[in-house]
Amino acid sequence: MQLQAFDWSDTKIAAALSITPPTLRKHYFRELKAKAEARARVEGKLLASLMDQAEAGNVTAIDKYFKRLDRHDLKRLAEEQQQSAPADRTKMGKKQQQLEAAHDVRGKFAPPSPPRLVN
Repeated sequence: MQLQAFDWSDTKIAAALSITPPTLRKHYFRELKAKAEARARVEGKLLASLMDQAEAGNVTAIDKYFKRLDRHDLKRLAEEQQQSAPADRTKMGKKQQQLEAAHDVRGKFAPPSPPRLVN
């Protein structure tokens, strides 16, 4: 599971365990199927041990735990901002394109720019 968390291939994992890839697939079928969950499980175990150390009074563990929380909060905030950003426009039909073009007039028929205010 730990090797999968680091995106190792089945061939590399089999070599690390000193078995062949077919033997790996035969005996570790369930573990290989849970490849997407491997990273989350390993991180969960690490966070649990970090929390145990923090509760025991390990100041370094407390500091690292807060840094992980901050990183998580920043990542979540970035995802929320990305979701709230306007989505890409869908393909417009001919009438919609003409309407958009009518509002975006350039050249000699463009409306004059507003006057510059002097303070």
